[in-house]
Amino acid sequence: MSIDIRIGKVDRVRANTLQSGDKVCNATLIETITKRDGGSFDLYHRVVAWRDLAARLEGLDGVRIMVVGRPGINKWTDKEGNERTDPQTTVSSIETLEDVPQRKQQQDDNQAPPPGDDDGLGW
Repeated sequence: MSIDIRIGKVDRVRANTLQSGDKVCNATLIETITKRDGGSFDLYHRVVAWRDLAARLEGLDGVRIMVVGRPGINKWTDKEGNERTDPQTTVSSIETLEDVPQRKQQQDDNQAPPPGDDDGLGW
């Protein structure tokens, strides 16, 4: 069995709840690769999380994380009818690598903001 370890910033988070009640979350993990000459480029990788991990990933948009999971291939057809494939990781663990902004922590913990606080910022 292969294991995929990815480190990057979470972007384009999309969460859904299936008819079974299970939650699934798809996101893009942006990995910044540094080249030997000092330059860098971004590598975009799809990650998929289920159930409790999906709820956690949903609140981490814009946060740098490390995911561990099972590598796989996502096959799909584009608008022109061309078959496409993208690498993806089915997440088995998530580790945040930076402080999660307070507002994201509240969403992640499924906590409602205090009464009378419409924006959830606490001031």
